[in-house]
Formats: sequence, C-alpha cells, structure tokens
Amino acid sequence: MLRILKINRSTYYKWHHFKPSAYELTTQHLKQVIKTLHADIPIYGAPRLTMWLQKLGYGVSQRSVWRIMHNLSIKAAVGHVNQKPRTKVIYPQRPNLVKNHPERPYWSADITYIQLVDGRWVYLSSVYDPIKRHVVGFAVDKRMTKEFVNRSFGRALSCTGRPQYLHSDMGSQYTSDLFESSLRRHQMQHSYSLKGYPYDNEGIESFHATIKRELIYLNQYQTLREVIISVENYIYWFNTSRISLVG
Repeated sequence: MLRILKINRSTYYKWHHFKPSAYELTTQHLKQVIKTLHADIPIYGAPRLTMWLQKLGYGVSQRSVWRIMHNLSIKAAVGHVNQKPRTKVIYPQRPNLVKNHPERPYWSADITYIQLVDGRWVYLSSVYDPIKRHVVGFAVDKRMTKEFVNRSFGRALSCTGRPQYLHSDMGSQYTSDLFESSLRRHQMQHSYSLKGYPYDNEGIESFHATIKRELIYLNQYQTLREVIISVENYIYWFNTSRISLVG
C-alpha cells in the first residue's frame, strides 16, 4: 500500500506512533477550558479570561489566551446601542463638593435608559460607591420621577459605612424637595456635577456604560419585570463575582 501510494515507510511510522507534545496537550486543554468559560460568561474578552484562568491556577499569558480565542473564532460579546430620547433639563447653580476633594468618601447617583422591544423606555436609577466599586442601591421603573430616584437612595441607606456626601447631576429628580429632604434627614450633603461635565460623576457613568455593554444591549426585554429581574441578577454578580481590570 505504501508503494502504491508512494509514501515513505518512515513517514508512515512517524504518523502511526505520533504523540502530541506537552505544549500541544496543554493548548488543547486550554482551548476546551476557554470555550467553557466563554460560554458561561460571553462578555469576557482576553484580559478578564486571562485573570479568570490565573485564579483557577493556570499559568497563562493574555497573549496566549487571545491567540486561542482568535483560533476558536470567539470574542467578547457586544450588543446593539439604542439612541436614548432627548430630555430638557434645567440646571440651577449648585456646588460640587467632591471634585477637588478626592479624600472625601461619597456615593454617586444617576439615571440611565433601557429600551423594551416595543420601543417603550424604562429607567434604571443607581447609587454607586466609587471607592468600593459597588452598586449600593438601585430601582427600575417605567417613569423617571423624584419618587423613583428616592427609592434607589432608600435601598442604599441599608448599607453600612454611609458617607457624608452624595454626588449627582442637576436633573429635576435630584434637585427636588423630596430628594433634598431625604439627604438632610440622613445628614448627607449634596454635591452636583456642572452642566457639560459628566466626568465629575465618572464612576457611575462608567457603571452604566458597563451594564449596558455587558447586559442591556445583549438582551431583548418585553416587560418591565424582565428588566428588573435581569438587572437585579447582574448587579448581584457585579458586586460579588465580576472580575475587574482596575487594580
């Protein structure tokens, strides 16, 4: 058969007795592990997958993980961005109490938009601790009212280590008498971002961008209840298990 196929006898025996090298065996094993991890959390790219693998005891570099992901044609999941509706906001002049005082612990608060399949919008109000990088309170509702943001603040109050300051933009919900009186009742001072300076509140802006990229844009929601359950599960995971690239 070898003569007919014009194959050298040495070539045949090399194939017949072939054994993969330790490197090849390790690479094949890593491929299966990376496929499993990526299927579990598809939003993770090479940096976070590398950190996850290292926590599991694998001595692997980010470059190696990227190469394997490239060979497997897998990458971090990215969803479609929806254009939020425009709103008109009146900006009174209020002080920024934390911008020039990085030593002051504070919570930051903001609202973001989530679109349902039928085109309706619902809203997520969050209170975020930029020091611990945790969401300490949130609420989801179909209306963007002062009671809505006050509810998310109320949930945050159950956390220990309440700071002296809360920072927000100057939207009408946060400048309302209801919200201001809630802060005074709990002896917290209100700090504000100036118009055109969203980076004054960059911690919560970053969180809202993250939850949209890693959750909202990857799903299609039919009802408000679906959004509430999804967001609640994500925030629990974000606070307890999500791998952060920030040291």
